[in-house]
Amino acid sequence: MILPPRLDDSCHLWYDFTSIKNNTVYDQSRYGNHGTVYGATPVGRFGLHGTHYDGVDDYMRANNVVTDKIFTIIIFFEKVLPFSSGETLFDTRDDWFGSGGKGIAISRYSDTEQYWVGIGDGTNKSWGGNFTVIDGKKFVVLRSDGNNLDVIVNQQLINSRDISSLGSIYANDKMYFASNFGGDSNAKVNIYFSAFYNRALSDAEIRELYYYLTKGIRSIIPSRFVARATG
Repeated sequence: MILPPRLDDSCHLWYDFTSIKNNTVYDQSRYGNHGTVYGATPVGRFGLHGTHYDGVDDYMRANNVVTDKIFTIIIFFEKVLPFSSGETLFDTRDDWFGSGGKGIAISRYSDTEQYWVGIGDGTNKSWGGNFTVIDGKKFVVLRSDGNNLDVIVNQQLINSRDISSLGSIYANDKMYFASNFGGDSNAKVNIYFSAFYNRALSDAEIRELYYYLTKGIRSIIPSRFVARATG
């Protein structure tokens, strides 16, 4: 059995979907930043729990999570066909980038079978990190130390982008998953895990998480490793 990584104070969000009641996804970090699911249905078995989003009007919102230029965001998901034009997997923006939005987004790249990553400070924006999403589950990591944004997919560095010229990217205290924010389309996907750290994780820490989620029995999380949310 591969044990889960120890969660420290820098982990502000840990959704493993083992604890969902009604439309609430319970955050397993010590901060209790619970999320709200709109229309999505449970999916998964054999320890791999998740939620399925229909690509029409299902989405999930995480609350009380402040994202600025230093972070690690992790999403473990599986694309379900078909694609929709402009579909969005992940979003923290306060407005569409074309209108000068702040935040981060992972959305469909043109009319291809790829997603790409965008980041903006309200005036400037940067794009990069295209990756194909139709060939199995994807463990996607967005990691920023404030100067460079790394896009890592299934342990492969896809892109490293200089973002040192960007100002603050803080837009709001929410994260949206599979949402149609900004006039884009909802993504039809299965999401099995998401986490947010307010620091740049090391390569070793990312590798540990990857093997835990893809090789371990990640639905079993001993209390000595995770400070579970209360309330």
